[in-house]
Amino acid sequence: MSWENLIAKELKSRDNPELIGACIGTVISPLPNLKISILNGAVILNSEQLYITAGLKEKLFKTEVRGYKSGDITIRPLTYAVNKEVMDDDNFPKSREKIIAETGENKLYEITNLELFDKNNIKIKLWFELKKGDEVLILPTVSEQQFFVIDKVEKVGG
Repeated sequence: MSWENLIAKELKSRDNPELIGACIGTVISPLPNLKISILNGAVILNSEQLYITAGLKEKLFKTEVRGYKSGDITIRPLTYAVNKEVMDDDNFPKSREKIIAETGENKLYEITNLELFDKNNIKIKLWFELKKGDEVLILPTVSEQQFFVIDKVEKVGG
């Protein structure tokens, strides 16, 4: 190899490496043994490499439901259908009763572990889950050895 090629190769080797940066990952395996693939499947991240935001596991919403006999209370991303059976004779929610949550996928979930409420308000705890195939926003640390799972994402438009 000529000296010109050696110098060119040496100069190229000192260039900054390409960083991963924010990327979209695909859930391969859900919690508790979370695995996410990034870079079109070239890299598989396991739970020891991942930090997950608390909001992906549990969210606490507080909402007032006074006077409802039936109807919808919308708290994105879920809609809570308040059933007539959960109301007492004064049109207030009964303690420790069921509220049905419907996702955009038209799946119904029964939420029974409520932090119970008085006649003025209700606290609703939601447990979210990452499912196989979900797309998530991933941010690497500077070392690119640990990664933060920020939230579920979906492509808008084509």
